[in-house]
Amino acid sequence: MERMIGVLEGMERMEKVEVLLNRERGSKWEISLRLLSWGEGVGWYRQKTIRLDSRQLRALQTLLKKVDALLSAGRGKRDEDQREDTPLPSDRIGVERGFQ
Repeated sequence: MERMIGVLEGMERMEKVEVLLNRERGSKWEISLRLLSWGEGVGWYRQKTIRLDSRQLRALQTLLKKVDALLSAGRGKRDEDQREDTPLPSDRIGVERGFQ
């Protein structure tokens, strides 16, 4: 038995993630996360599936709460403190030596 819970937008325009609740005959419930891509002439097709049992789902929920707390705390910082375009030391070394 499979039940669609919802669909998330993908990281790319031609992707989406389906969240499903699954149960095979006589087995326990599990959650499936399916990454789908759009192919011209094919339509939506499955790229990857990740299956989580109830224990893994609870652990993931705990981790996502931590991520949410970190992101919420970061929202209060000034933009200058959150710059993501700072070059890494290895990037600077490559440029200094003339490597591109």
